[in-house]
Amino acid sequence: MVKFEVGQKVICVDASHTNTHDVRELEEGKIYTVSWVGPYTHPRLGTGICVSLQEGPRVPLTYEDGSVCESDMPFAARRFRPVKTTSVEVFKKLLSPTPETVDG
Repeated sequence: MVKFEVGQKVICVDASHTNTHDVRELEEGKIYTVSWVGPYTHPRLGTGICVSLQEGPRVPLTYEDGSVCESDMPFAARRFRPVKTTSVEVFKKLLSPTPETVDG
């Protein structure tokens, strides 16, 4: 299981159906920043590890009875993967001479 932490950059790998109104809230391939991570109990889907994102709360939804859901319900963590960052220093080390190449 992937562990997430607040401030971590994640990439969305599953932007499918996130609400009952088919309002698109995530974009697959987009990078987001985790603002909260932890267990969350959804009324219909049960409990799972979820994340909230700094890039904004979820879309407010108006139901048939006129009520509005403006809560910042988190997204299932399984929809995201950590962004892998590679430092240029790794490549600089590959190019720097080793004792074997200097001496021989």
